[in-house]
Amino acid sequence: MAIKTQTLKIVPYEQSRAGFCGPAALRILLSYFGVLKSEKFLVGLCGATVSRGTRPDRLVRAAKRLGFKVRYDENGSWKILNDYINQKRLPVLVDWFMVNDGHYSVVCGLDKKTIWLADPSSGKIISMSWKVFRRVWFDFEGDFLPVKEKLSLRLWMVIDA
Repeated sequence: MAIKTQTLKIVPYEQSRAGFCGPAALRILLSYFGVLKSEKFLVGLCGATVSRGTRPDRLVRAAKRLGFKVRYDENGSWKILNDYINQKRLPVLVDWFMVNDGHYSVVCGLDKKTIWLADPSSGKIISMSWKVFRRVWFDFEGDFLPVKEKLSLRLWMVIDA
């Protein structure tokens, strides 16, 4: 089966402040479904802060409060992303390690070698090789990883009406 490389029609909003990538990524997901919410509203709904960002469970709760069904898990894979992006045509929120901190983005395209992300830090669609993304698809809370049990591996979230 051939893989479509066309990205989903996504509006890549730019986050206004450090730590607000979670609400900005949720805003990107919501806009795909025609639900337009301000970053300020979503920051409040998610309980995001500049210093601590947004915990994944708060993004899940916020999406549910807005009436969406949510699928959320760790241990994501290319197969899972491909199923949602290329088969079901649904964008996927992911939590990955960007430079020196965790970061939320929305996957809007995927093929065997490349992943395309709506990136709130730039407000643009970025691409990277699947090989590189696999290495940085993790996160942890705080300034360092105190124990391996605090490591979040390949977290992903999908919403649907």
